[in-house]
Amino acid sequence: MADWPSWMPDYFGPLNIVIQLAVFYLIIFPIGSLVWSFIRQNKETDDLFLEMPFKLATGFLVATLVFFFVGIFSTTLSLAVLLASGIWYVYTRRHLIVRPFHLGLHRLPPTGSVVLVMVFWMFLCSQIAWIEKCPPAGDPIIHGLYIPLANFQGKTPLSLFPLPVVGHAQIIDYPLGFHMLGATLDNLMGLPPGQMMLLVAVGAMALLPVVTFALTYTFTHSNLASIISTLVFLLPPVRSGQFLEMFPLGYLYDGVYPVIVGTLLLLLVFSWFASNLHSSSRKHVVVFSTLAVIGLLITYPPFAIFPLGLAVVFGLSKKVTRASFAVFGGFALASIAAASLFRPILAWTGFGTQTNLSAYEVSLPFLVANPVFIVVLSTSFVYCAFKAVRKPSFLHVSFVGIAIIIVATLDYLTYSEFLWFVLPSRLYFLFSILGFVLFGIMIDKALFRKARSWTSHRVRALIGFAVPIALAALILVSVSGQISLATQSSWLPYNNDDWNAVQWIIRNVPTNDLLLNDRSYAGVFITSFQFRQVVNNLRNDNPYLDANQMLDRPWDQNLQSSIFDRYPIRYVYVSTDSTYWDNASKSYKTGLPRPELNEILSLSDNLVPVYRSGLASIYEVVQNRTQTGTPLKIPFNSIISTYSAATNSSSSWKRDGPFLNISISTGWTILAGQLAETVIPSPTMSLVFVANATKNADIGVWLGNNSSLSSVALEYPGQTSLIVKTITLSPELRGIAITDFGLEVGSVDGYPASVNWLLVGLYDPD
Repeated sequence: MADWPSWMPDYFGPLNIVIQLAVFYLIIFPIGSLVWSFIRQNKETDDLFLEMPFKLATGFLVATLVFFFVGIFSTTLSLAVLLASGIWYVYTRRHLIVRPFHLGLHRLPPTGSVVLVMVFWMFLCSQIAWIEKCPPAGDPIIHGLYIPLANFQGKTPLSLFPLPVVGHAQIIDYPLGFHMLGATLDNLMGLPPGQMMLLVAVGAMALLPVVTFALTYTFTHSNLASIISTLVFLLPPVRSGQFLEMFPLGYLYDGVYPVIVGTLLLLLVFSWFASNLHSSSRKHVVVFSTLAVIGLLITYPPFAIFPLGLAVVFGLSKKVTRASFAVFGGFALASIAAASLFRPILAWTGFGTQTNLSAYEVSLPFLVANPVFIVVLSTSFVYCAFKAVRKPSFLHVSFVGIAIIIVATLDYLTYSEFLWFVLPSRLYFLFSILGFVLFGIMIDKALFRKARSWTSHRVRALIGFAVPIALAALILVSVSGQISLATQSSWLPYNNDDWNAVQWIIRNVPTNDLLLNDRSYAGVFITSFQFRQVVNNLRNDNPYLDANQMLDRPWDQNLQSSIFDRYPIRYVYVSTDSTYWDNASKSYKTGLPRPELNEILSLSDNLVPVYRSGLASIYEVVQNRTQTGTPLKIPFNSIISTYSAATNSSSSWKRDGPFLNISISTGWTILAGQLAETVIPSPTMSLVFVANATKNADIGVWLGNNSSLSSVALEYPGQTSLIVKTITLSPELRGIAITDFGLEVGSVDGYPASVNWLLVGLYDPD
């Protein structure tokens, strides 16, 4: 949508999202802080900022768990738990809250740079989201359905009721942890549900580089090394857009939002194990691992195997040794065996099928698409493999293990039979983040620290000056590239006209009235603003899908009447976008152009236009329909007369049933025929002329009987491939019986002209 309407003034622009993000973080921070302190055995730190990203990420984890499981009973109850945790946090941490005011800004810890990094990423991700708009194409369409559904049911939804679907499609087969986080917070923030969905995703994406920065800083105490580790999020992807998902911000462009939250939770797991494995008790290892496993199961299940494996491999020994590799191998074999048992059970959800496998596999071109990634990740792998053998640490062993898994999936047999549950292209997201973290640590040890001993003061000063300048320049170029990519990939399915139409529907159409929304993204995404009965919702088992035929054949009023008699459709919404995703063919298709579709629908006796904003239109179905006047009549008893270019030019028509084919370059081709029934025109009757032809086609229409003929129209398509005209009949035709119909098609420039399809009918509004 064009203006991001919310409770913030429109003129704030992208700052809208930044302020909303700040509110969102403030809401989840207390519960995350309380749980983070517990799993760290209530160890207080003098640093006010370094742990802030981890506490926010823990807030994501715990809030997801609370909202999902407590939400099974009521979203209001889960919201009460969140507010209670906030009150408890303020009461127990009041001395920490006022500390910055006592210390003064000049005495704050040096890791205040974490705040600057967070502000930078909040602004950048908000700018990208502002450019991309809502909804971006792809997954958000289905994700945006679940948040208003949860608000409509008032709890964690286990079915799609009352959405019109049949069979097993009524059961929700997607984990709703991400969606319940958005649905519950939406009750506090009051945003449109679809916008709340995007806000949660942007919040998770903006937090990922901040957690990466904090994790690197924990091991290096270097701002430069920590900034280097965040470059994984900034480096622009290949310009073609191919393999966009190998770049972290590509997930924000593509709209695979649960993966973003799942990656954030998994990065939190690795950060906690890396920082607290040796200092935490076995109880806290078990508690944190359990929270992480359950949180990932309800958010992004394929990732849940990793915290479980970490708990098994490192939780019992609480130290990293060479034997960890053997334990890791044993756990991997056990996981493969368990996955084989569960695979038939999960088949009905589509997980593990051939289509699913091909969607998430990696290839050699995928892995080598960016030379910077190749250099950094290869260097990190060699470094970690060396360290894992000589003096292993948690990060070294984990990174090598993930690298082995990803490389193993390059063999399709291994991937499809043994590692099918891993989803390697998604795992590569985390792999690249950890690779840059380790690269930053390695650079700090090899360059920033050792440079002090083998270089002069002048060389160290030069390095200290050149490296920040080079990083600043790289960041500036990368930000420019990301903004440019967001602009190029912006889909903009919603504009002001569609937004205005949706607002009219929300205010005027009851939610239990069945709405025939067109199949475009703008039409399907309407349920993200308010949950309601709609025909098109991207589910394959919709019992009302036959109603879409009237959007493809809007001139057929008999078809409309049949559809409205069979289905309780009360309104029809036509968006400004004619492109739509066809579930049957799994491809994009283009419907009738909106100006022409609206012109034809406005002629229907079954519909009354009730709202229009630009090309976005809403029609109300006429109840208790009675036929008044003469409906739209089509020649030859056919719904449409279809023409296409013949192999060779011909001077005569070739008719095969209702289909007519013509290609002509010289002279005229004339067809004369009879109407399906005799028509006696009234003073208000007109002719409807719809043609889709090449720009050089010359099309004429005439009507009459054996004794009288009249040239009603002589039309040039001109600069458009499709035209719709409503033409008043000639006075000499009024009062006489029209039995004959004629068409003339010629070329205006001597080159072959083709008519792709043509519709001519008679219409009487009275």
